[in-house]
Amino acid sequence: MSFADPILRVLGPIRVGETPVSGERARVLLAVLALAQGEPRSPGYLADELWPEQPPADQRGALQALVSRVRRLLPAGTLTLEPAGYRLSIDSDLSRTHAALRTPQDPTALRDALGLWSGDPGSDLDPFPVADDLATHARDTRIVLLRSLGTLLSGPDPAGARGFLNELCALEPLSQDDHLTLIRVLDALGEPAAALATFASLRERLAEQLGTDPSPALRAEHARLLRADSAASDVEVRTPTAVDTLDLTPVTVCMGLRGFADALIGRDADVHTLEQALHQHRLVTILGPGGLGKTRLAQAVAHSWRGQISRIVVAELAGVRSAEDLPRTLAALLGLRDNLADARVGDAPRLDLAERVLAALAQTPTLLVLDNCEHLIDAVAAWSADVLGACPELRLLATSRSPLLVPGERVYEPTPLASGDAEMPGPALLLFAERARAARPDARFDPVLVTELCERLDGLPLAIELAAARTRVLTLPQILGGLEHSLGVLDPPRSGGNRIAPDRHRTLTAVIGWSWNLLTERERETYLVCSLFPDGFGLPAASSALGRDASEDLEGLVLQSLVRASEDPVTGTMRFRMLETIREFGTAELALRGDTDAFRDRIIAWAEASALELLPRTDGPEQAQGFALVRLEHDTFMWALRGALERGNAHAALAIFGLVSFYQARLSIYTDADGLAAAILALPRVERNYTGVRANAAGLGFVVLGVFGLFDDLRTGVTALTRIRKMLDAGAVTDRRIEAFYRMLHGSAAPDRVMTVLHTMAEDPEPQVAVYGLLLAAQLAENAGRAQEAINFALRAEKLARVLGDLWTLTMTRVVLAQLTSEVADIEDSIAWAKLALPGLTTLGLAENRRHILWLLAIYTESPAELEPLITDEPSPHMNSTEEDFRSVAWAGRAELALKNGERARGLEQYRLAERNFATPIARAYAWYTMVASGSLAAHGLAREPELAMFRRLRTRAIALQRIGGIHTDMPVWGSALLAVSTLGLSTPEVSDLSLELFAVCRSFSARQELPALRYSVHEAAHVEVAGPEAVARALTAADALSARARVERAVAILRDPRWRAAGA
Repeated sequence: MSFADPILRVLGPIRVGETPVSGERARVLLAVLALAQGEPRSPGYLADELWPEQPPADQRGALQALVSRVRRLLPAGTLTLEPAGYRLSIDSDLSRTHAALRTPQDPTALRDALGLWSGDPGSDLDPFPVADDLATHARDTRIVLLRSLGTLLSGPDPAGARGFLNELCALEPLSQDDHLTLIRVLDALGEPAAALATFASLRERLAEQLGTDPSPALRAEHARLLRADSAASDVEVRTPTAVDTLDLTPVTVCMGLRGFADALIGRDADVHTLEQALHQHRLVTILGPGGLGKTRLAQAVAHSWRGQISRIVVAELAGVRSAEDLPRTLAALLGLRDNLADARVGDAPRLDLAERVLAALAQTPTLLVLDNCEHLIDAVAAWSADVLGACPELRLLATSRSPLLVPGERVYEPTPLASGDAEMPGPALLLFAERARAARPDARFDPVLVTELCERLDGLPLAIELAAARTRVLTLPQILGGLEHSLGVLDPPRSGGNRIAPDRHRTLTAVIGWSWNLLTERERETYLVCSLFPDGFGLPAASSALGRDASEDLEGLVLQSLVRASEDPVTGTMRFRMLETIREFGTAELALRGDTDAFRDRIIAWAEASALELLPRTDGPEQAQGFALVRLEHDTFMWALRGALERGNAHAALAIFGLVSFYQARLSIYTDADGLAAAILALPRVERNYTGVRANAAGLGFVVLGVFGLFDDLRTGVTALTRIRKMLDAGAVTDRRIEAFYRMLHGSAAPDRVMTVLHTMAEDPEPQVAVYGLLLAAQLAENAGRAQEAINFALRAEKLARVLGDLWTLTMTRVVLAQLTSEVADIEDSIAWAKLALPGLTTLGLAENRRHILWLLAIYTESPAELEPLITDEPSPHMNSTEEDFRSVAWAGRAELALKNGERARGLEQYRLAERNFATPIARAYAWYTMVASGSLAAHGLAREPELAMFRRLRTRAIALQRIGGIHTDMPVWGSALLAVSTLGLSTPEVSDLSLELFAVCRSFSARQELPALRYSVHEAAHVEVAGPEAVARALTAADALSARARVERAVAILRDPRWRAAGA
């Protein structure tokens, strides 16, 4: 296909037709809406983009006037106002490139798309933020187009691919996949010397900038080129020896790998892309709807790895029904035997089957394929994380309709097969033609109708193959006509559905039924009741649900392999667990007997009593054990809580929620509070008559809802506080923290008022109240930029926590002290506090805090070995994970280590990678993005290599942070951004005075100094070098003379100063 001229051009100077758009804000408006890709943008969003520093007095009127002017440039009806905002619906060069990306098999479309660039995108949009957004988006789009076209042409037309691949590698100088494709193209063109030179330059860049080696695939290609070059230059004729006849290709052991009689059509580029993706990423998921051909594609990718790895294991999970069956399936493929069936009471504990599978997979480099994961998505996700962590030489390829959402996952979505047309049939038409001829060899089909059919079926290979099979007895018009009414026309005749599933179910039922018949009546009752537990359970829970001691019956169930028993290593308690299929048999039988509700009520009653018993144990000397027990029973507690809510059992719900929510809040988890808030607050107000621990449980639950509500749902927060107030008035609460938390939350709108409450808490004679007051006061003082005051609070809290023996408060005060001493650049104390905090973080399972402390230690002890596990095994950070912010922070740490070792170019490049890989607006909304961006900008400024685009982003962000946050602004984070911005004047004389004053003013904001690039002492020395000691002293004195509020106002005024823009920033 070819492209006609688009109406709007943004891939170069902004134009409508051939007419350049005058007025910088008119260009900005068009660029922002073009980037929105047809989605509406709110007036507030547009105003931030159009007036990032100083909005006009009548912002709404100014925007309407601008829109009216821009509308006159466009065809009628293309720029509209909807309830969600302004929408631009117009044919643009940018939308054309997006259309081309959806047809990666069409070389003409890809070439035409690449020809749409008319200059440097964003060049006429400076200094507005959208300039960088457009430039980055255009660059990324061009890279994908070049990669698609280069890969597509590399086989049939290497000469045509060469130019595109050369440009691609210039844009992506560290991309190993792209260089490998270029090297192969150069070799195909008979230029091995150029191919070897390309490898050598890439290897040098990887070593200098990333400190890594080329991938195994690149090294293998390099070795092949060297062998070929050596053979070509060896003119000596000699007799082959035995060594020459050896096949040195690695032998791959294959388990579960299938062969296919028919060819895989239209997926060569996908196979190549996935093969290379697995070289760089240890977990790749092929994502897409049913019928897309994910299974066949995964098998083809696995075949492509033969000879590259020691073992390939393909597990087809379509017949696996439960999480517990997943390791069994893998064990069967690996030849492992499940020892549970012949276990006997008194036997020594045996290694869990999952652990044995992990051990087997860790023995040799393996490609593991997990096919059809969606019905076991949570189990597969958990298993994937475990297996990747335990087996460093394993790579995992999954197929699923849902992503696994596991850290490090790289998702690949194959597109449906393109239809093409009669002159250039696409893979969809080719697939239909081949399968239809197999069904009816003499068939002849109208290409137009075939194209219509394939497009009607959305290019799904399975649907196309089913349609082709129906041509045995139906014509194309009949099939198309039938599709107008139902997809059932594609079903083969006499199809009974899935014939395998009923047999499998009957077989499983027969196996369980055989064991059922061997049980006593008491054992049967125990089995049925225990099938209600959602996960593992203990003897007390089972006995409570039965109303009698269950130990003897459970032993019988273990002997029949209906229940598995193991000892929890943390709590020392015995745990019992059923396989999911066995549970289903029990719950179905229990429902038939009509006893489900009665036994469920007993389990809810056990959970209620356990929650009230455990709550006091989550504080004080028993806290570690209390946390472990809550963690162990968490799934049962949540199941019982939801059951209590469904049945309107307010007493049980408030007791269980109080325990679980306060436990989760101390782990910084609020998802359950979010999902259950409305149901909890809708319960009858029975808590007014509570006393003792029951009142404390209800009160703590309402405190958690108050915290969550005030920051996310004000109505929830106010309602929760009202219910706490009623309990306090009734004198029911004995935990005095609840009243203190209530007063703190009630005054949360005013920081000064909150600090007054916290001061009162800190002086409370009750140690448990005082320690929370001191800890929270330290965090609030730190947020306000008063680091030394915060340290004093935290030191008092740490001392008191030691007296209390409360591990959580002791650990968290040490974490806070490690961070605070880091902010004032007291490295020795920061290291000491971090090391003291680590054991508690590990014991209590505070994973996020633990990773941050490990990162801090790695930075301060200058230990790349300790930093590496916090990043990934990959050569660059990738943001497709829930830990994207932390991974980029870890990369910032790697950058700092490189700078420390004198590797300036490498350090700055890694900093740019860290900042750039906060890829989404959501990721950039977090404080860690500001910290990483500040560190990166500061490092460049101190090196006298300012990054103006990064500078503009951070200066605009700093203005927005203060405008949005106001008195709630996180001052250390804001101070870090200001400190970084102040480095521009070190190399730009036009703004040297502004930079020096900004440095002086922000010194009192206690900028966070975990990153060495943000150390005040380093920045002061740099300003002294440029401006002289007298000028720096005068600036600091003038800043000290200002009040705290005046310093903030002055900093904002400096950020808005037009001289930055005049200097190109």
